[in-house]
Amino acid sequence: MYTGSMVAMVTPMRTDGSVDAEALARLVEFHISQGTNAQPLRKALFFESNPIPVKWAVEQLGFIGPTLRLPMTPLSQSSHGEVRDAMAAAGL
Repeated sequence: MYTGSMVAMVTPMRTDGSVDAEALARLVEFHISQGTNAQPLRKALFFESNPIPVKWAVEQLGFIGPTLRLPMTPLSQSSHGEVRDAMAAAGL
C-alpha cells in the first residue's frame, strides 16, 4: 500500500523508473513559489474519489494505459480540464 503524497504519484519519472530531476525541480519550485495556500495540483487530484484523478494524471503522463479495474470508473469529462490545467501549472 502506498502511504506517500498523492502529488508524488504524478511526479515526473522516466520510463526506467528514475525521477526526472529537472521536471521534479520545476514542480518543487512551483509549490515553493505559490506557498502552502495555493496547491492546485493537490486540489485537482481530489476533485473526484481517489485514486481516479491520480490514475488519469499518470495516464496523461504516459506511464499507464487507460484500463481500469472495477469498481473504479474513468475521470469525468468535466474534471479533465481542471486536472490538466493544474498539471500544466505544476510543470507536468
